[in-house]
Amino acid sequence: VHDGGNVELVESAIVDAQQTALSANGTGSALHIERSLVTGTRHRFLGDFAFPGGSGQAIGVGDGAELVSIDSALVENDAIGVFGVGAARLRLVRSLIEGTSSVPDAPLGVGVLVMSSALEMDASVIRRSADTAVTFDASAGMVITCTLYDNDVGVRTLGGTELVQVSSAPASVEVGKAVLYATRFDDNAAASSTAPLGSH
Repeated sequence: VHDGGNVELVESAIVDAQQTALSANGTGSALHIERSLVTGTRHRFLGDFAFPGGSGQAIGVGDGAELVSIDSALVENDAIGVFGVGAARLRLVRSLIEGTSSVPDAPLGVGVLVMSSALEMDASVIRRSADTAVTFDASAGMVITCTLYDNDVGVRTLGGTELVQVSSAPASVEVGKAVLYATRFDDNAAASSTAPLGSH
């Protein structure tokens, strides 16, 4: 989806895509998936991962585009489950991201990676990420009533993002903060980290 386009997938499956299964780029572009599955996305080397399409990504969103994922699953994909960069806006509700793997050309294994973007994640589960369930890099977000299970690291904060745990649900995303509310960390090697990707 590019240049202001909008796509909605409902009760759909995308299986064994190469490099990127779904992408949205550009202000006004939006991708809405509901009760859908993305699985088996495989990495092909195309350059730096820090832009949509630069690494294996089940879903890549950039340049002000928006993603909404509701009741959907991203399972057994290479490198990155959901990637947002360049003022992307991501909203995941009751979604599952499972088994995001690290491969030799894309040694990431991150369930959700946001760079200079905003994430709202509610009632979702991320498990078995080879590296990190959620990584915020110079980004902001809210992780509310989620479960981060059996990942190497639960939440990684980079680029000056501050990790904050609160006792009541936040009203909105706050610049520079990754806010956690009522989120469970189970069986992760480390709950949180500020080290670069690929290390604790």
